[in-house]
Amino acid sequence: MSPGPALTASSRTGERGFGLLELVFGIAIMASLGLVLASLLTGSIASSGRSAQQAFALSNARKVLAGSGPVPGMLGSLQEAREVAGLAAGGLTLLGPGGSRSFAVSPGGELLSAGDAGEARLSMGIASLSVGYYTRDESFQVVEASSPQAVGFVMVSFSASSGGRGSRFVSGARLMNRP
Repeated sequence: MSPGPALTASSRTGERGFGLLELVFGIAIMASLGLVLASLLTGSIASSGRSAQQAFALSNARKVLAGSGPVPGMLGSLQEAREVAGLAAGGLTLLGPGGSRSFAVSPGGELLSAGDAGEARLSMGIASLSVGYYTRDESFQVVEASSPQAVGFVMVSFSASSGGRGSRFVSGARLMNRP
């Protein structure tokens, strides 16, 4: 009996299929492509989440400043106001032609707007609200107001939080009865 033919490289040329080394290289290439695609997908999902959080914060800021439906916002109320009722740094009470209107942040982060007609929630997700009251002195320099009757300008600063991130917004207006 003679031993069978020895397997050599020349005897495998007619076989079909992949060898083990070719298969390992193919799997490595596919795994590398999968990792690249996974990192792109993860980055785009994170970016989309941040964009949604920023849109939420901007929507809240718009409600705070411009109002929501029939509830007037801070800017409209400031522009219509004739007088400030007090110099509270954490809230705002204005006296205008339609009566008084107050703005304050509840412990739950809701900005509440209260007027003669009742109270309404203006926005949610407000982390802080600070108000600065200013007037002009004799040399027309802007200085902090010493009494509610002297207030001519009001600066409102608030932080809107969404998803653990905060965005700070600042706006201001001149009261109607002040030069």
